[in-house]
Amino acid sequence: MGPPRRPQRLRHLAARRASDTYSRPPLASNGCIALTNEDFTAISREVQIGHTPVIIANSVDWVEPEASAALRRELAQRVESWRRDWESRDTEQYLAHYAGNFTTGKMRLAQWSKQKRKVNTARPGSGSTSTR
Repeated sequence: MGPPRRPQRLRHLAARRASDTYSRPPLASNGCIALTNEDFTAISREVQIGHTPVIIANSVDWVEPEASAALRRELAQRVESWRRDWESRDTEQYLAHYAGNFTTGKMRLAQWSKQKRKVNTARPGSGSTSTR
């Protein structure tokens, strides 16, 4: 069947060469997203400023709608499992949901887990292993 196809409105953007698109080098945008007027006009029909999230990535894995639905169900199940474990105040089950390379931006998983165990053990209604 082959890989899923990009939506028609996006194919022309991906097919353009940088030399046809930019009036200055592509990486000279000072950290901002740089588009030609033509490209900006093309996406402006699809984007609501302040409401449409923009994801910048090196590549996109296009999936069929059925696969997308399955991924959404899996994500919803994982979030629900995390929520139940958090709500149960079972700190070890709750922490098991986090990847080994998790950080809060200030703390790595080990330090954050230690803090969670300490803080949650002191919460009312929590036992020595049943914490939040």
